[in-house]
Amino acid sequence: MQDVAIVGISSISSAGVSGQEILKKMKEGITSISDISYFNFSGFSSNLAGSIDSEVWKEIKKISSTENIDISSALSIYSIKNLFDFSPAE
Repeated sequence: MQDVAIVGISSISSAGVSGQEILKKMKEGITSISDISYFNFSGFSSNLAGSIDSEVWKEIKKISSTENIDISSALSIYSIKNLFDFSPAE
């Protein structure tokens, strides 16, 4: 067994995929949630949702396919790659 150190956290959200992008939207009060227009939401109690950018989703699926791993693991890998590129803006 190998030791593991968690050195930070990252996020993939409808607000963006980089810490700087998400932080900027939060500071400016920009919402990333909107009315659902891409599927039938009649079975849900809300008509609001957020979605991941299609280019980001393609990259996540590519990681999943290339590495032969599930989407959740590919999301984690993509998120970690973005984490190491992030420096909080002052």
